[in-house]
Parts: sequence; structure tokens; C-alpha cells
Amino acid sequence: MPDKKLQPWTLIRRTELFRFGARFLASADHVRLPDGREVRDYLRLEMPSYVVMAAFTPDGRMLCERHYKHGIGRVTLTLPAGTLEENEPPADCARRELLEETGYVGDTCRKLFTAVTHANAGGPDGIAFLIDGCRKIQEPDTDDLEEIQVELLDVDDVLRALDCGEMPLMTDRAVVLHALKTTGRLR
Repeated sequence: MPDKKLQPWTLIRRTELFRFGARFLASADHVRLPDGREVRDYLRLEMPSYVVMAAFTPDGRMLCERHYKHGIGRVTLTLPAGTLEENEPPADCARRELLEETGYVGDTCRKLFTAVTHANAGGPDGIAFLIDGCRKIQEPDTDDLEEIQVELLDVDDVLRALDCGEMPLMTDRAVVLHALKTTGRLR
């Protein structure tokens, strides 16, 4: 057992290094650790929070998206997701993004969890939702940088995608497993 209670670091100064509108801020923090040591260039990142949806059709298939992700430089399988607009309630964002990206709406939308993307550098919160009873009501209406193929996968195919690395994003993987466990679909 530790002898002392862990303490947070003290922020002495934050220096903005780079800003790209409201979408990205990189800064360097000058901090003092509880033992008195100082770190003058602790990198910190700030980005808007986002939603990720585990969306299921009435027959139990999961809505997935296949598209190119430039950050990792490859075509991959993901869950529907999107960035929160300023002052937008997360559940509204989840419904909006699902409709825009897939053309589907759901009967129910419930929050599963909120998770920190990168605890050391900062970064955004990811808010996971479970949407059931999804049905297609229109064609997807994405922006010109999103070329998305919507795929309806059964649970076994989703688990295979996780196992083989076809769905590499950690947030997607966590949302899939949590949603399957929560709904009793995980075998």
C-alpha cells in the first residue's frame, strides 16, 4: 500500500504552440510535480468531443462504415461517428451523424459511456451511444471529403473484423465490445 496520497500536478503556465480554429490546440504546459520537480514542456492537445455509435437494425446487424482514414493512411472499417457541434447535446449529435453518414435513424438512443481518448496528452472525450431499431430512411448525406460505404454486419462478422485488425480504432473496438455485452449479443 502506498504511504502517501497521490496529488495532481500544479500548472504554472500554459503556452499555446499551435491553434487550428476550434478544432485543434497544441500547447506546452510548465508544471510542478508534487515532489517539487518542474517540467517545462509537457505537451497537451485539445480537440472537440465526439460521439461513436453502435447502431443495430431490428434483425441484429450492426451498421459499420468502410472508408479511408487519412490519419492512419488506409481504408478501414469503423463505426458511425462525428464531432459535437458547439452546445449540441451528445445524443442529438449521435442521431444527426448516424443519419448523415448512413441514411439510418433508430428507435432508441442511449448513452453507453464517456471515455478519455488520451489521458497523458489530453485530447477529446469520446461519448458512446447504443442505437437500436435502425432503419434506412434516406441516402447518406456526407460532406465532400467522406466517401463512405455503409455495411450491415452480423455479430460474428464484426468480431472477426476486430480479431483481424480490420477495425483498428480503439474507441470503435471498445464501443463494439461494450454494446455487445450490454445487449447480450456477445457470445
